[in-house]
Amino acid sequence: MRANIKMVLSVALGLLILTGCQKAGELIKEKIQTPKVSLDDLAITGISAQKLDLLAKLAIDNPNPIGLSLAEMDYELELNNEPFLSGKSNEKMEVTASGKSHCKVPLSLKYDDLNRVYNSIRNQDEVPYRLKGQVKLDTPIGAIPVPYDVRGKLPVVKPPRINAVELKLNNISLQSAKLEMGLNIFNPNNFPLIISKADYNLKMSGKNFSSGEIGSANIPPGSEAEIKIPLSLDLVGMGNWAYNLLKSGSSDYELTYDARYQIKDWQVKHQEKKNGNLKIKK
Repeated sequence: MRANIKMVLSVALGLLILTGCQKAGELIKEKIQTPKVSLDDLAITGISAQKLDLLAKLAIDNPNPIGLSLAEMDYELELNNEPFLSGKSNEKMEVTASGKSHCKVPLSLKYDDLNRVYNSIRNQDEVPYRLKGQVKLDTPIGAIPVPYDVRGKLPVVKPPRINAVELKLNNISLQSAKLEMGLNIFNPNNFPLIISKADYNLKMSGKNFSSGEIGSANIPPGSEAEIKIPLSLDLVGMGNWAYNLLKSGSSDYELTYDARYQIKDWQVKHQEKKNGNLKIKK
């Protein structure tokens, strides 16, 4: 059956190219089946103090034995039955013949905008969403608009935050120093946050002081957890400024924290910066 369709399309395409006749176009139109668009996944990919990042993964099922091209796509996102976000993408991609191709749509939800619906969902575990729009596919007979309309629920996720940074000096000599940095991280959600991986970079008095990787940790719902990070410094390599800073007992600091959380079924990125004056405990 597919071979017959392919043969008809090939013949009709040849007629269309050679003669431009209307009958060839009508023949193609009769044989081309309309592709279907569905949602494979809508995942939370990033979270910060300013916004929530989502990624919609649309599946385009092309039943035809010829490949098509995605010419344009538009979308509208509703949260809790309220219009929230809309946009358009002109990114080109090939839609494989007789199979599925995937189109990824990044969505960023600013918390300032989320306040419009937040009061109505703040006590809910999930928020209903609706994602709709259409994709336009280039075919031998012109662009075909294919609508889609999907609904589901997203967890109500609030960004974790670092409430405090602490630094304790355990041992110091002219050559080296042993310290412990503590990060007090608060999870405002009603589900646990699992830190699968995190990197940090600590600057003191504007200079690089320490950087490294933080191991896994679990922050219970609505709770604060202290993550302790051992630091070992080579004071000879760092110079006199580091030794003098530690002996002084305090310094201006800037901490960059870049983490990967496991939230529900998703790996979510989270980046935060903290700065101020840090007292060094002894």
